[in-house]
Amino acid sequence: MKLAQFFFTHPAKDVAIDLLGKIICRQSDDGTITRHRITETEAYPGDCPYVFTEPQFYSIGEWIALEDMLMISCTGDKSPDNIVIRGIDGNNDSSKAVAAALNIVSGELYSHDLLWIEDDGTKINFIAGERSFLPDGDLVNFKVTEIL
Repeated sequence: MKLAQFFFTHPAKDVAIDLLGKIICRQSDDGTITRHRITETEAYPGDCPYVFTEPQFYSIGEWIALEDMLMISCTGDKSPDNIVIRGIDGNNDSSKAVAAALNIVSGELYSHDLLWIEDDGTKINFIAGERSFLPDGDLVNFKVTEIL
């Protein structure tokens, strides 16, 4: 089942966790659709010093390829929350692997006709971790540990 834009109207941490185990789909120019299971995400609330605040990040559920990362915006009242999809299909080496697998180009916006999320009902277990560059040991990184 394809997820509606409403899915992205929640705080970044909730959305980042809820994305784990879901399927990210990409339609290529020739109409071929590739599907990858999301295995790692990161959440950056609007008050985080590393959140992107460019105008495109104020639209709920926008897909933005930036610095080899696939980012999704979850708009907050005063600033946008950002989510990064860091791992797919168990490959959690880097965001670059996600960009390469999805054939996305840094600096591009992607429409909901080209990228979308599907939920096939898969259940997962996950762990939450810190990012060393963030203050206060905030848990923003989420990784699938087991697909049930």
